[in-house]
Amino acid sequence: MRKTEKLHPKNVTLIHAPSILVISGKPTELDEFDQKVQAGEFKEVLGSSQPQAADLGSLPPIYAYQKEQGKWHTTNLTLNGQVPLDPHASFQQAHHQRPVQVRRYLLDPSHDEPTLELGLRRLLRTRPEHFSSLEVHLEHIFQARGGNNWGAGGPTLREAPLKATGGKVEFAEQECFTRLGITQDDSRPTGKGVTVVVVDNSPEVAEVCHKTIDFWLDVSQLNDNAAAASIPPPSEEAKKSIFEIPPLSNVPEFTVGDRNRQHKENQLEIKELQPFHGLMIATLIRQIAPDATIVLVRVLDKEGEAAGTTIAHALEIIQYLKEAKIEANGRRVVEDKVVVNLSFGLFRSQVEGVDATYMLAACDHFCANPEKSQTGSLENLIVACSGNDSFELHPQNPEEPAAYGYFADTHATNTNLIAVAATSEKPGEYAWFSNQSNLGAPGFDLVLDLGKFSTFAPHLSRYVTWSGTSFATPLVAGSAAVLLSATKAPPANQIKGLLWRNATPPKDWNGLPEVNLKKTLAAL
Repeated sequence: MRKTEKLHPKNVTLIHAPSILVISGKPTELDEFDQKVQAGEFKEVLGSSQPQAADLGSLPPIYAYQKEQGKWHTTNLTLNGQVPLDPHASFQQAHHQRPVQVRRYLLDPSHDEPTLELGLRRLLRTRPEHFSSLEVHLEHIFQARGGNNWGAGGPTLREAPLKATGGKVEFAEQECFTRLGITQDDSRPTGKGVTVVVVDNSPEVAEVCHKTIDFWLDVSQLNDNAAAASIPPPSEEAKKSIFEIPPLSNVPEFTVGDRNRQHKENQLEIKELQPFHGLMIATLIRQIAPDATIVLVRVLDKEGEAAGTTIAHALEIIQYLKEAKIEANGRRVVEDKVVVNLSFGLFRSQVEGVDATYMLAACDHFCANPEKSQTGSLENLIVACSGNDSFELHPQNPEEPAAYGYFADTHATNTNLIAVAATSEKPGEYAWFSNQSNLGAPGFDLVLDLGKFSTFAPHLSRYVTWSGTSFATPLVAGSAAVLLSATKAPPANQIKGLLWRNATPPKDWNGLPEVNLKKTLAAL
């Protein structure tokens, strides 16, 4: 696996599991290609080492909280109310019928991936009678991390989290909710009948607060970090030759409102909070849409990174659970109306350039799934953060996958993928770190809830103050869930426009509309 070539040139790290993707619209061609790879027929390109194909077709166990036992347990799944069910076999069948097939091949670190990619493309072009539908792409790494690392989505790069002293009351009554136009005692719809899927990071399931999360599953093992550990890392010389990049000269030091420098005694270590990234997002959604079904899917590893194919596989699992109407604990795991929260991304420098084309295909397929509601509209929404790369400069392009909705890369992502920026203390004004987007939501100094105290880091504060487009995104995802659960709910492909038309307008030309849920509900 390899990070995109368009890296933010600061503290870049190397991931020791290079891989390439072979994508096909015809599963039979992909199977034939794999057979020839394993038989060693492509040694002129791949070399003598035999690539290892990674399995992307598994359905992980689904956990639910058992109140009578006071523990999380794997659940017995039912299909249309019938038991017993072999969900793995059922998913495998659906998996091999999907429009786009992907196979990932782990490679030796000595491989020059761009050269290998080019060589495979040339080889496939010489055999059009066998491999007319095959495409070759490099794997990409999506990130949701803070600190001084190159990061996308996630918390800001220059601001450490702080302990929040006000606790539950400060969390529930903070300004980000009142800016949406909601209070704890209003009569808004509650999100009932809608599933919000947080595709993100998570601690182990035992550390997850069951009052926030309804179902939990883990696909992070598909990032192949275990396989990476078995491959010898490159030498220090090799690292320097590839990744020694000079520091940025045009990024100013952050000074405006830098509260951490004034309160260093309250700072928390970012690495300790990384596993709780998804939980902090989910608690914001729960506050806005208390009766929505919230599913937490762990895709990120301990470093806050995920292979792009792992994220695409998570979207496929969500769609399968929805279409098959899978039940657990007597309720649907994924309802017919779905909002997916993606608080991470991949740096995209130009409007024209889509780096992870396979991720665009996955988002397009998810947003344009053929299943229709009674109103004949699409039922899936993706809400994605724009990224935190601006550093007080003019807001940069949003990152992938948020960029797919902002630049309208496909019709389906234009209507059903919402790119979210973070606004500052003033409505309609970009936060100092935020990239540009379709809509904004408060993302500066939010109070966040970890859900419970961690047993492996008991000194952590349950409530923390942090900033980032990561945390603006669930405010929009929760608002979308509320709208989809309304009595006169609009179709999913109209939510984006409805939120935009009823947003709080910016005060000048370079601001952005900030979501106003109260006004949007009144417009239904």
